[in-house]
Amino acid sequence: LRTLYIDPAVPCREPTCHIIEIGRLLRSLILEISETGYASSSERRNTSLVDLTLTELASAPQISHIAPMPRNVRLLRVCSMVLEKPSDNRKIDDFAIIAGMSRRCFTRNFRYETGMSFNVWRQQVRLQEALSLLLSGVSVANAANTVGYESTSAFSLAFSRTYGVTPGRYSRA
Repeated sequence: LRTLYIDPAVPCREPTCHIIEIGRLLRSLILEISETGYASSSERRNTSLVDLTLTELASAPQISHIAPMPRNVRLLRVCSMVLEKPSDNRKIDDFAIIAGMSRRCFTRNFRYETGMSFNVWRQQVRLQEALSLLLSGVSVANAANTVGYESTSAFSLAFSRTYGVTPGRYSRA
């Protein structure tokens, strides 16, 4: 894990927090800045590194697959359960009972509160968790199993459709 602290006075493209995709160049710049530090480099080189890093950060594609949380307490209880255990394969009917709602009420309220169906929301949670696992060095098969996919191929297909790259290629990037 590398952390960059950027002066709040530096203009950015959006004032909100978001997740970005770190490409090879940006990754290399971050590593260079964090590992070599400023002490061993010239002022001009430091300024160039920082300028290029800020440019790359501003142009990095945002990962827009964030699973929004509902405000309804009953729906929030279900979401918390899924976040704690993404591999939970219970059906919508089971979660509706946990929320104390009919299936129709559950699905309608979930879509109203989050802007997506429960199944799409759960898939996003699973893929977000899988991203974290892959980046920490877990194999594709183990990540797929950990987040609740029955097969590595089903996981790879969902991952590729969502992020535009296979999980194996993503973890090697």
